[in-house]
Amino acid sequence: MSEQPEKLNEPPDERLTDLVSYLDGELDDTQTNEVEQILITDATARSNADILSRTWALLDSLEEVSASGQ
Repeated sequence: MSEQPEKLNEPPDERLTDLVSYLDGELDDTQTNEVEQILITDATARSNADILSRTWALLDSLEEVSASGQ
């Protein structure tokens, strides 16, 4: 049996933070590899990554608005 990355044992909030950092390209090579191993082995993590990615794509597609001076 292959060894699971340590990050699989992290609390859900820390794993989500790592996932967001991964999607933002903020991780070093080691951290990136760890998150990618999680995405390979964990369907929930893959689903969360997909949801976050789609959400950001939708937000990016919105027209920018500015607040009035009032």
